[in-house]
Amino acid sequence: MPAALDALPSTISVELTALGDFEGSAITSKIAPGDARGLGLPFPATTRAVNALGQSGSEEFLGVGSASTNGNIDVLLWRATGTTPLWPTGGANFPTDAEGAAVGLDPQARTLLVAGALVSSADASRAFRVGLADGSAEEVVDGMLPARAFASVTAFGTDFMLLAGGVDPTLAGGDLASSPPLASASEYRVSTARFDRTKLIPLAQPRARHAAVVLTNGETLLVGGQGPGAVALSSLEAISPKDRAARIAGLATLSRPRIGPQAIRLTDGRVLVAGGTKDGAPVGVLEWLTPDAHALTLLLENLVLASSHSFVAMPGGGVLGVGVCLPKGVQACLGDVPKSSVTWFRSDGTPDALPKLAFSPSKVSLIRANDGEPWLYATTTGGQVWKRFDPWTASFDEPVRRPSSGPDAALPGPLAVDSGAFVWLEKGATVRLSGFRHDVRGPYARDVAPLLLTGREHMVPNRFPSNLSSAGIEFGSTGLGLSGTEALVSVADTDYAGVELAITLSSGPPPVVVLGDTRLGGSECEWPSSEPAEPGELLTLLRHTSQVVLSRNGKSRTCPSPKGRLGIALSASGSTPSFVRAIEIRRR
Repeated sequence: MPAALDALPSTISVELTALGDFEGSAITSKIAPGDARGLGLPFPATTRAVNALGQSGSEEFLGVGSASTNGNIDVLLWRATGTTPLWPTGGANFPTDAEGAAVGLDPQARTLLVAGALVSSADASRAFRVGLADGSAEEVVDGMLPARAFASVTAFGTDFMLLAGGVDPTLAGGDLASSPPLASASEYRVSTARFDRTKLIPLAQPRARHAAVVLTNGETLLVGGQGPGAVALSSLEAISPKDRAARIAGLATLSRPRIGPQAIRLTDGRVLVAGGTKDGAPVGVLEWLTPDAHALTLLLENLVLASSHSFVAMPGGGVLGVGVCLPKGVQACLGDVPKSSVTWFRSDGTPDALPKLAFSPSKVSLIRANDGEPWLYATTTGGQVWKRFDPWTASFDEPVRRPSSGPDAALPGPLAVDSGAFVWLEKGATVRLSGFRHDVRGPYARDVAPLLLTGREHMVPNRFPSNLSSAGIEFGSTGLGLSGTEALVSVADTDYAGVELAITLSSGPPPVVVLGDTRLGGSECEWPSSEPAEPGELLTLLRHTSQVVLSRNGKSRTCPSPKGRLGIALSASGSTPSFVRAIEIRRR
């Protein structure tokens, strides 16, 4: 039952809500004391997650937990305001400097690993583990071998994490900057909380300051980085958790070599490679790779990047970039303009220039978050800035709740640990690991009130919704307007097994419902009638295990159902706009 990151008030009570493929009822919520452990709850046997809201006087706490294979659910409580310390008081201290530390997450095991630092002492071999399910935290016994800085940490199959590349600063001979890159990767086993110090995975290319991302097939892809002699690399390397081997065969090569790039797995499975530097200058080229990194599918050149830039995945395969400028003329991207420039790239690479930031940051980080509203962390001459992006207005707004501290400029930027929380390293007397939870919405979330009826909450466009003629998406007094088959508006952060959809129309033809990659209600499987809607007309979609039933005006049509748990989105059937007043979703 609820675990705590730090000391909780003795008077705290926690409201627990069970989530799964079912609707809410009298047996899906319970009030429990905050110090309860091993508490049996009368929740449905099919409960897959639990959300928690803790209260003690004016203090609030948020938590979310997932069911393990044995049916237990640990819920970790985070403070709802300010910053939550993730490294407990009295525990082993982090090094006094964490420049070059690698921070990574195993989302299935809910384990966070912080490893190494750019120091010549034994601190370069130290590693630290934090359990995000139960609040446990400990230094990894015996550390890692060899010592590493500027490595990468990713999940690696089941029960393992991979620490790849980097430099061994203990071999620098007093000049840390000249440390040669390593051609190996180390395995960390989650269940034993130890590194395997007897076996390394050889890499085809020594590299450090690279990017790493887990592909849809489970392989870890190493991207670019710095090779021997401080040369910028354009090579890709995939490491398989099945055979514990690295390969470069069958992979694309970047069109531009890069040191310190970003590699982002997009919501459609592709990988975006962006930013980084070559010869000290930012690389103004974006490259899209296939989900298996076999081929380069899209290239966007001649962008101007600020020295500090950041990118984050958006729903529908899009990308948001800050510190990236679109040169429309010689003067367009000069001076400090790139620092505050904001661009939303559609899934096909089409860039939409958005209003600039109201300030000129010296360092920026975009952080993945729920509702398609990424966070922005920036440092300016006036101090630290936290903002949140609104995809419907293209503005960075002041959040109601925000962290009370932030990462240092020389340390890694914030890392999202799920869609409602992120963590970072910051300096004090020692380096601290801190975090902030802003929401608990996840795959099993329930939306009690009909979506779109009172606003755009939990609905996310796949591009800036300026108007129907240019973007194919708008929201106004008649509801959600959709035009063109490429424009999508998704129900944020959730997926579904059996589900019943009730769609209230305003006008125009019925919309297409997109389940995963399957379009229902369009030419592949049409609604029983495609006549323009009467105001207030109701459509229903009922998804069973093997079929989907579309109903309209008393008529029904049955279509094959796509497999698996799927997200839900709405699109138009063509160029004639569809207007939707409300969408109601019930899990079955």
